[in-house]
Amino acid sequence: MFGDDRVILISDAMRATGMADGTYELGGQTVYKKGRFATLAKSIGMEKTIGSLTPGARADVLLLNKKYELERIL
Repeated sequence: MFGDDRVILISDAMRATGMADGTYELGGQTVYKKGRFATLAKSIGMEKTIGSLTPGARADVLLLNKKYELERIL
């Protein structure tokens, strides 16, 4: 979409993808879709440490080379 020097791959999608705003289910959890965002309730208090690509948060980010081969996991 951006050319071979700016590619982002999304590994999965959920039932709410492309659907109207509303409440959906994912793995037995309630998901709230509004616009481009689908979120879970923040009931376990972990929203600042998981689930986002921010400094200090836990994340699995895969870096691929131009042939889409795995180079590194961050």
